[in-house]
Amino acid sequence: MRVVLLPVLRASMLVSALAAPAFADERLTAPVRFEATPVSPYLIDAWTSEDGLPQNSVNAVVQTRDAYIWMATFGGVVRFDGQTFRTFTGANTPGLGADRILTLYEDRAGTLWIGTQRDGVFMLRDGVFSRPIWNGELPGQQVWTIYQARDDAIWFGTSEGAARVDPRGHVTMHIPREGKVARAVRAVGESPDGTVWLGMHGGGLARVVDNVLRPFPFYDTGEEALVNVIATSPAGIVWIGTQAGLFRLQGERAERVPLPGNVSMEPVRAIMSDGGDGLWVGTRGGLCHLRAGASTYHGKDSGLSDTFVRALARDREGNLWIGTDVGGLNRLKRRQAVAYAPDDDRGSPVSVIPIVDDGADGLWVGATCGGLLHFRGGVFEQDGKAQGLPRDCIWAIHRDQDGTLWLGTPGGGLIRIQDGRVTRLSKASGIPNDSVLAIARDRAGVLWVGAHNALSRMTGDETFASYRLPIESASVSFITARRAGGVWLATTAGLFRFVDGVFKRWSTADGLSHDVVRAVLEDPDGTIWLGTYGGGLNRLRDGRVTHYTTANGLFDDVVSRILDDGRGYFWMSGNRGVFRVARRELDAVAQGRATTVTSIWYDTHDGMRTSETNGGGQPAGWQTSDGRLWFPTIAGIVAFDPSAPTNQHAPPVVVTRIVVDQRESDPSSELIVPAGAHNVEIHYAGLSFVAPDKVQFQYQLEGYDQDWIDAGTRREAYYTGLPPGRYRFRVRARNEDGVWSATDALLPVRQEPHVYQTWWFVVVCALLLVAMVGLALYVLHRLKLERAVALERMRMRIATDLHDDIGGTLSRMAILSEVAKRQAVLPPDVERRIDDLGETARGLVDAMSDVVWSIDPRRDHLASLLPRVREHALDVLDPTALIFETPPGAETVHLSPDQRRQLYLILKEALTNVAKHARAHHVAVVVTVDGHMLDVEVRDDGRGFDRESPAPTGEPGHPPDHGGRAHRPLVHLGNGLTNMRARVAALDGRLDIRSGSDGTTLQVQVPLAHPARSRRLQALVPWLLRRELDGWRPRA
Repeated sequence: MRVVLLPVLRASMLVSALAAPAFADERLTAPVRFEATPVSPYLIDAWTSEDGLPQNSVNAVVQTRDAYIWMATFGGVVRFDGQTFRTFTGANTPGLGADRILTLYEDRAGTLWIGTQRDGVFMLRDGVFSRPIWNGELPGQQVWTIYQARDDAIWFGTSEGAARVDPRGHVTMHIPREGKVARAVRAVGESPDGTVWLGMHGGGLARVVDNVLRPFPFYDTGEEALVNVIATSPAGIVWIGTQAGLFRLQGERAERVPLPGNVSMEPVRAIMSDGGDGLWVGTRGGLCHLRAGASTYHGKDSGLSDTFVRALARDREGNLWIGTDVGGLNRLKRRQAVAYAPDDDRGSPVSVIPIVDDGADGLWVGATCGGLLHFRGGVFEQDGKAQGLPRDCIWAIHRDQDGTLWLGTPGGGLIRIQDGRVTRLSKASGIPNDSVLAIARDRAGVLWVGAHNALSRMTGDETFASYRLPIESASVSFITARRAGGVWLATTAGLFRFVDGVFKRWSTADGLSHDVVRAVLEDPDGTIWLGTYGGGLNRLRDGRVTHYTTANGLFDDVVSRILDDGRGYFWMSGNRGVFRVARRELDAVAQGRATTVTSIWYDTHDGMRTSETNGGGQPAGWQTSDGRLWFPTIAGIVAFDPSAPTNQHAPPVVVTRIVVDQRESDPSSELIVPAGAHNVEIHYAGLSFVAPDKVQFQYQLEGYDQDWIDAGTRREAYYTGLPPGRYRFRVRARNEDGVWSATDALLPVRQEPHVYQTWWFVVVCALLLVAMVGLALYVLHRLKLERAVALERMRMRIATDLHDDIGGTLSRMAILSEVAKRQAVLPPDVERRIDDLGETARGLVDAMSDVVWSIDPRRDHLASLLPRVREHALDVLDPTALIFETPPGAETVHLSPDQRRQLYLILKEALTNVAKHARAHHVAVVVTVDGHMLDVEVRDDGRGFDRESPAPTGEPGHPPDHGGRAHRPLVHLGNGLTNMRARVAALDGRLDIRSGSDGTTLQVQVPLAHPARSRRLQALVPWLLRRELDGWRPRA
C-alpha cells in the first residue's frame, strides 16, 4: 500500500486537538450516485507480430493432442506454447513446401493436415513434415477446409471442388457442375445421421447422398448464400455460417438465427461450441456468444484486437482462441477476479480500505480519502463532507446488527451513523485520540475501538473507558474477538491479548517474524494466524511460532488480511496481489512434514484492475453471505468466488529447444554433447494456457543434480562443464492452480569425453606407465647390478693385491727371518729381535688373511663364515671338547662383508674368552637360521662369570678372599664384552649373555637381508663375472 500512515496520524491528531466538540449530530444529505463500469465475465489477451507471430492474419487455430496451439498464417505454420511462437516455413522446414497456409486439421490418428493457398496439402506426422503422394489428385491446390468423417475418410474442400480420401489413400472427387452450385468448397461438415455437407463459396449448400452431390437450398426466399463454415454442436445441431449471417438446419430447411443488432447481418466466418449448451460465433464485426436464447457481443471494447474473426478454437482448459484478420491471435478466458472502482473528481479510481456487508446484498466501503461508499447492484453511492460526514478519510467500519455504522478516521475520531444521523465521538467521550483505525465487538457485544497507543471500551451510549498499551509506539490497526474472552489486537509493535484489563504481548523477541502485525485470525481449534507487514504469515499454537514467507512458498511477505473460505484455503491480500494457500499445507510445514507451501495468486492477468491491495485499517477484506471474498485495492474493490471452478488439467510438459554452445540440437532425440562443449541450454514449456506466465517448473539432471531444482517461472535450464557420462534430464510443470503435470518430460543426455577421458585412453596410459616404470626399474636394477659387479671386482682386486703383494712380502719377511737365524750365529739380542720380526710378520700374515677373507666377494655367505670360526675354535680349544652345529643350506644365506667380519670377530672373542677363562670341559657352537634372523649360540659348562664385579686385583679368574668368606670363582671379561656389544649393535642385532655356576651361554641374533633378494642379485651377476670370481683363489 502506498499510503504513509504515521505522518497522517500525527497531523490528524494535532488538528483534532484543536477541533470539534465532544460530539455533534449531523444528518446526511443525499449521496452522490454513479454506476461502476460493467465488468465482462471474460478476459481477452492478444498476441501479434510484435510478440513473435510471423504476421497478423490467423486463418485457423487448432490444439493438437500434445497440447500445442497451432495456427495457420500467411507467413507459415506457427506453434505456440503459451509464451513462445515457433514458425515453420518452406525455407526453414524440410518437407514443408509452402508459407501461405489457409487451414489446419488434426485427425483422430494425430496427423496434422495443412491446407495451403497454392500448393495443396501437407501433413505433420511424428514430428516430420511431408506431402501426401496423392496430393496431385486433388481437384484444386487451394485448400480451404479439411474434415474427417465418421468413416475415417478425410474430406478436402478446394477451389475446384471437394475430394474424399479414404484411409487407404484412394481419392474420390466431388466437383459441383450442375445448376447454380459453385465449384469452390469452403466448408465441410457432418450431421448426426452421417450425412456429409459441403458449403460452396460461390453460393449454396450441398450434401453427399449415395456418393452423389446434391444441392440443398436453405433460404426462405430461395436465394443461395456464400457458405463459410459448417459446424455440428454436441447437441447434434448443424450450424451454417454464411456471408449473410448464421443459420441452423431444421429438417429439410435452414432457419436464420438472429445475432446482436450490430452484427446481425455480418458474414459468419467461424463457429465453436462453448463446451455446454452455448455457441461462439465469429463474424466480420466481432464475436458473439449465444446461450439459452440470449446473446452477448464482444468487440474492441471487450479487448478484441480486431473484430474481423477468421477462426475459433476451444482448448481442453476451456479457453477460446480467436484468429483475426489483422489483429493476430486472441485468447478469451473466464475472469477469476471481478473489479469495481468508483472514480474521484479527477477521473482516477478511488483507493479504499475497510469493507463490510450492508446486511442485504451490498457493501459498505471506506475510501482512504474519498468518503463512505455504498456499493450495490453495480452502483456506488458516495457520502462525504458534502453530505455531512466530518471526515472523508475512512479507515475502519463496523456495522451493528441494527444497521448502525461505526466509522474510524485518522484525525476525525469515531463516527456513528444511526438512522441517517451522524454523531462524532472524540476525547470528551473517553477516546484518547482521534486517530481510530480499528473497530470491533467482542463475543459479549462490547464495542472496542483501537487508536494510536490506546484501546477503548464502550461503557455507555457515548462514553468509553481507555487503556494505554504498554508500548508507546504501538498503533492498533485490527481488533478481533477472542474465543476464550477478551480481544486480540494487531499493532505496529506486535500482537497483544487483552483480557480483564491485562495486556499480554508477542513480538519478534517471542518468535514473531515481524513486529508490524496487520491481521489476526483465530481458528476454532485455538490456532492463531497473524499477517505481518514484511514477515509473511505467522502461526501461533501452544506457544510455538511458525513462519511462512516467500522463502518457503508464500506469495508475498506482506499479509494485510486473512480470510478462511470454508473450503480449506486461507485467502490473503498483500502488496503484490491476492493469494490463497491450502490450510493442510500450512499445517504440514508447522508439523515438520513439509518445508514449502503452494501459493495460488491472482493479479491483473486474472481481472484485477491493479494487483496492489490495501491494509492497515479494519477490516481490509470481507466474505459476504454468498461466499464471495472482497478485498480493497488502491483502485477500488475486487471480488473472488472460491466456488468457481479451478483449472484441474495437468499441464503437459515438453522440451522445446536445445542449444549447445550456441548451436541448435534436436529436442526429440537423445542429446549428445560433444567433447569440449561448455554450455548446454535446455528450454522447456508447460502447455497450460489459462495463465502461461504463472506456470512454474522443477527440473533435475539425474546423475548430476542431487535433487529437484525449483526454477519458478523460468523456462530454461543451464549446465556448464558436465563431466563425461550418461544423464537423464527431467522437468515437470505446475499450473496456476497448483496442479502438477501427470508425467515428466524426459531427455537422455550423453556428455562425450575428451580423448584423454576415455576408458581406452586411460588403459593405454596405464599400460604405458607400467611399461615406463618397469623400464625404469630395469634400468635402475641394471645400474645397481653394474655397481655391484664393479664393487665385487674392486673387492676382488683389493683382495688379490693384498694377498699377492703385501701378503707375499710379509711371508717373505717371515721366511727370511728364519733363514737369517739359521745361517748365521747371531748375538742373543739380535736373534731375539729377528724372532720378534718373524713373529710379527707371521702375525701380520694371519691378520692379512682375515682382511682378505672379509673382503672376498666369494665369501659373502654363511658357509664361508662357519669354517673360519670352526678353524679358530680348534686353534684355541681342545678338539675333543668342541661341538659345532651348522644349519643346512648355509651357502644360500647371504652375509654382507661387514656382517661376516663383525660376526667373525664377535665369535672369535667369545671363543677366546672361553679358552682363557671358562675352564670348560665342553663347548658348543650352535648356528641356526630362522626366517630373516641368524641365531648363534656359544655354550660352555665352565665356571661362569659375574658381569657386575669390578676388575680383579689378583690373578685373572681368582679374586681375593673377602673377610675369609667363601665365594664362587668370578671371571672379569674386561673390555671384551663391551666390544662385543658394540659390534652387535652395529649389526642391528641383539646380544644376550646368561652365566651361572653351570656355565655360560652367549647368544647373538642378527637380522639377515631378504634371501630371495640376495638370490636374485646373485642370479643377475653376469655369468662371466661369476666365472671370473669362481676361478679366483687367494694364493697361500
